[in-house]
Amino acid sequence: MLYTPLGYTHFSLSTTFDYISKNSVADKFGLKKDDTILKIDNYSIYNSMRYLGVLGIYPGGEAVTLTVKREDAELVLKGNLGSRELIQKPSKMPF
Repeated sequence: MLYTPLGYTHFSLSTTFDYISKNSVADKFGLKKDDTILKIDNYSIYNSMRYLGVLGIYPGGEAVTLTVKREDAELVLKGNLGSRELIQKPSKMPF
């Protein structure tokens, strides 16, 4: 699993969400389990690397529009990305 400013996703060729945490940024956008992100603003999202690259150009808290595939429909969802602040500073390096 990989944490992103929208929530957790598997690091793979897909941008489909396996799990949406309650009260998370993804939940506030209205994303649901099994939703697939097709676009962030006008940037096409075709794999997880592109997803991360596009998210990286936005500052934390930025308003964006998502185009999402849910079952057989395409939805447009609007909201703000999560913060880029470190959630927890590691106490020591793991190596």
